[in-house]
Amino acid sequence: MKKIIAKLSQLQSLIKTIFFISVSILVISEIIRLRKTISMTDLKASLGQIPISSVILMLILGIIAVSPMLLFDIILNQEIKSKHSLRYILETSWVINTINNIAGFAGIVDIGLRYSFYSNEKESSKSMQGISRIIPYFMSGLSIFCGVLFVFIWFLPVDLSIKKYWFVLFGTMLYLPLILIISSNKKLTYFGQTTFKRAISLIGASLVDWFFVITYFCLIGYLLGVRIPLYNIVPLFLIALIIGMVSMIPGGIGSFDVVIITGLTSLGLNNSIVVTWLLLYRLFYYVVPFSIGVILFFKHMGGRINERYLNIPGNILKTIGHHSEIISLRIFGFFMILSALIPDKLSDVIFLNRLDPIQGQLIWQMPSVLIGLLFILLARFVKRKLRISYPFAWCLFVVTIIYVNLVEISDFTSIFLILIMFMMFMIRKRLNRHSFIYSWEDKTKDLAIIVSILIVLLVIGGNSFWDRYFFSIRYVRLDQFIILWTHLLIAVGLIYLVYRFAIFYVSRETKYQIGQKFEQNRYLEFLQTYGGNTDSGLAFLNDKRLYWFQVDKVDKVVFQFSLKSNKCIVMGDPAGDTYYFREATEQFIKDANNENLDIIFYEVDQSTTLTLHEFGYEFLKFGESALVDLNQFSTGGKKGKQFRNVVNKAEKSGLKFEIMTPPFSQEFLDQIELVSTKWLNGRQEKGFSLGFFNRDYLQNAPIAVVRNEEGNIIAFVNFLASYCKDTATIDLMRYESADNNRGLIDFIFIKLFSYFKEEGLHYFDLGMAPLSNVGNMESSFVYEKIAYLIFVFSTHFYSFSGLRQYKQKFTPIWQSKYIAYPKKTWLIYDMILLLMNDKKQ
Repeated sequence: MKKIIAKLSQLQSLIKTIFFISVSILVISEIIRLRKTISMTDLKASLGQIPISSVILMLILGIIAVSPMLLFDIILNQEIKSKHSLRYILETSWVINTINNIAGFAGIVDIGLRYSFYSNEKESSKSMQGISRIIPYFMSGLSIFCGVLFVFIWFLPVDLSIKKYWFVLFGTMLYLPLILIISSNKKLTYFGQTTFKRAISLIGASLVDWFFVITYFCLIGYLLGVRIPLYNIVPLFLIALIIGMVSMIPGGIGSFDVVIITGLTSLGLNNSIVVTWLLLYRLFYYVVPFSIGVILFFKHMGGRINERYLNIPGNILKTIGHHSEIISLRIFGFFMILSALIPDKLSDVIFLNRLDPIQGQLIWQMPSVLIGLLFILLARFVKRKLRISYPFAWCLFVVTIIYVNLVEISDFTSIFLILIMFMMFMIRKRLNRHSFIYSWEDKTKDLAIIVSILIVLLVIGGNSFWDRYFFSIRYVRLDQFIILWTHLLIAVGLIYLVYRFAIFYVSRETKYQIGQKFEQNRYLEFLQTYGGNTDSGLAFLNDKRLYWFQVDKVDKVVFQFSLKSNKCIVMGDPAGDTYYFREATEQFIKDANNENLDIIFYEVDQSTTLTLHEFGYEFLKFGESALVDLNQFSTGGKKGKQFRNVVNKAEKSGLKFEIMTPPFSQEFLDQIELVSTKWLNGRQEKGFSLGFFNRDYLQNAPIAVVRNEEGNIIAFVNFLASYCKDTATIDLMRYESADNNRGLIDFIFIKLFSYFKEEGLHYFDLGMAPLSNVGNMESSFVYEKIAYLIFVFSTHFYSFSGLRQYKQKFTPIWQSKYIAYPKKTWLIYDMILLLMNDKKQ
């Protein structure tokens, strides 16, 4: 025995996994078998004859009757000195005993589950010894009861049909003495060998257990109105149980039933009452506790498998459960709306049957439609993992279950609703978010669902719907027709108001906590430490928030973004310590998801795009950025002749290029604001990805100006305070009129290139050529073509056409820029939001 256990202990991890899988298969097969052995028709008929209070009492007492079995495993864990929590022991004990009651297989399930749940991997042999010492006492209580009954049947008027099975009681009576004799052999360490105190505890627990079982069986008979003497019922019940156990048929089904039916009918009881008695006993003592046990079994089995495979199975199952609940809620809502077509319940409702049939039907249908729509909305809340979904669901469930059972019990609907409630309970821990904005995508999807339902309603309703609401004027007076439509519109209005109120109530306190307001000193210090990129200077516009990623409370990476609807629109690539870019991006996405926000990354480079693609993002090429290599730029020689000509011509006409450094005087700012106003010509400023005229913003970096012969400023360019170590860029380039100053823009760029080259910088960023080489090819993706059309038809301020051709004269290096967006969002809505966001806030 020791060698066998030692061998098994080496393979215990594999054995446990195989055993759990085997028990899972066994449990599923038992569920199928129970479905065949218990007739739903008979069960419904039996329950229909019993008061609901008695049914509830049987259910409660059945669960109580099973509970003493848990004492065995509390004692077992004391014996093997396990460190499991009491909750774990109670839950797993319920699993072991209820599954063993249904599918014992001669104790294999009983022993195997206890070993799997309670054994210590380091001392598995001791655990098996403990189990073998405890299990033999489980039947001790039955042995004592059989001994008592064996004596009493000779002194009480027990029916002869029962008394003739005295040998069954006698044989079982001998079980406990036999166990005590065997366990007294000190050479045995694996069978019943335990301390006297422990043995007394086990015998006491077994007595309580069997007392509860016997009492529960008798109570069911009493609640059914059976008044047969206990001295006949108790011996018969125990004899039937023993024969069932000896037969080793799972649950004793068959042999137990035959003995009980034969015995009780011989005592003069009606066969239908006996069958009902057995059915209810099996349902509330076996099936209901077994169902709870199955749930707990898969909970704990799943936990073990989940730990073994790095939580992947658990995450998959949670996701499946979450999506299943969403689908179930929508299906239920769909059928609640469809049920509004069924008019046959109207006459049964007392307060409606006196109304006009059409008006009464409308009043009866309206709650059904409203409940259906609220279930569809609840599915949206659950999808967004809102914490309020759980209490909202329970309120809706209670109202719905009352409504569907108002006239008569609706079995299928009630069961389906209970299943949905149970699934909601199971996923409740995933519902942990507070923020909610009814996004455009969500509105479109829910509207599509509602419209689809209405179409189905019209199709299924057929002519009756059209006749009732559109053609009834042929058969009724005009005033009745008007009243009908007035009531219909009022009903629709009320439904809409309730629907909108639910959305308002859920989203009323939505205040996004992600990111922080712009703090100039903190941001400046960060850029001075790590440097920035060509978009970093846009943060000084103070029209965006900043998301800081910290390590040990030290700023390492920063993103600049703005909030629009439920979208978090990030401007450009992150800035900071490149080592943490990936980790920072992952954390940013995670925090945004917890706030029910979707992040769109705008004008990011290829490296950032590939990182985002690993996080499940789709991407769209948005255009190309022109980067001039200043080391290759020169106004000298044959190659620079065209640039020299531009500069010479401008200077001969009296133009003068000058660099001004901050701080700037108000007089100077007034002069360039006048230029800016003329350049805008009444048009609205842009923002977010482009700068706008703001005096505080312009104080952050030098400004280049062009003066005419009179010394007046006719153009200016502000440098972008990006703190980029080797690349310079600009933001605003504004001038009074280029018509009278041909080559003015070329003159400004050439002078800027020369200036930054002298300053030791290597590149000059000319900025984006949006939609350059995007969506204009026959082979382009459809969504790229749509994006191209959106920008072409919506961009009235800045003309993007020709930008690439203009910038190409400086022979730049073209770098692709992308928009990266989550798969779950819709690109068309993302593009519209980007356009809306690109205006000055």
